[in-house]
Amino acid sequence: MIAYGFSFVLPFLLLAAALLRVTSRAGAVPRSAVAVAAAALTAVPIAGVPIARWFVNITGNLSITLAALVAVHVWRRLTGTALLDAGAWRAARWFGAMAGVALYPMALGVGRLDPYALGWRFSPLHLALWVVTVWLVLRGNRFGLVLAVPALAFDLGALESRNLWDYAVDPVLAFLSMAAVVRELIARVRAPGQSPRPTGEPARPVAATGPTSGFQEPDGASSGG
Repeated sequence: MIAYGFSFVLPFLLLAAALLRVTSRAGAVPRSAVAVAAAALTAVPIAGVPIARWFVNITGNLSITLAALVAVHVWRRLTGTALLDAGAWRAARWFGAMAGVALYPMALGVGRLDPYALGWRFSPLHLALWVVTVWLVLRGNRFGLVLAVPALAFDLGALESRNLWDYAVDPVLAFLSMAAVVRELIARVRAPGQSPRPTGEPARPVAATGPTSGFQEPDGASSGG
């Protein structure tokens, strides 16, 4: 029952993010009304199946980590409050990229080890996830709090999968993260003389095509648009 209910969350968040982005240009549409409309649309049935469930049936269960990051983005759009700073978004994209590299090549047959099997039972994977989570929290990086969500959701059975990897990472998160990391590394090579931004300094505005594009939240959060 928990897994079925949670399957509506990410479709709602993605639809809310898209509608908030579109309606922000109109200016007169209350953001709360847009969120309510997004929630209602996810429950609209098509051939007897809610739109949210069609989304899950097509894409499979995307990760809790991705859902949490999209939720942070939607919250910023609704309230103007940025819950994650530039350092946290940087940690998010590096986590997604490294988790994707650790999982997908070997799961597809590169090498003799199948790391996906570690997610079915308590294993070093569970310990590693909590170690990284606690380490980030102790360093004051708010992505540690985001990373605690999939670990806790696994215990609750929030997804239809019972593999911890599916809670922590998914192909969409991995691809977006890898693309953002490559862009970050290219920017560093092109501007070697520039010192990196302090952890708490917000990212400069970037052109974004979606709620997690580049895993950087632009300035001007108070505008909601």
